[in-house]
Amino acid sequence: MTSFWGHQDNPFPPDEPRRPRCPVCGEECEAIYLIGTEIIGCDMCYNPGDFPGEDVQEDNPWEDSRCLEDY
Repeated sequence: MTSFWGHQDNPFPPDEPRRPRCPVCGEECEAIYLIGTEIIGCDMCYNPGDFPGEDVQEDNPWEDSRCLEDY
């Protein structure tokens, strides 16, 4: 449908932007947790009690290519 100003509405709106997914559980995530370079979970599936005494580091999933493999 064309509006009054002559702009046509897009009948096929763009898809929602993709978000990084945790390679462990598959959920969209805001943070991932690593031991060395191994991903052990995300903010949805990581339980600190499962890794006592380990040096667990938080990382940004947007910067890790393993979380963006579906792209």
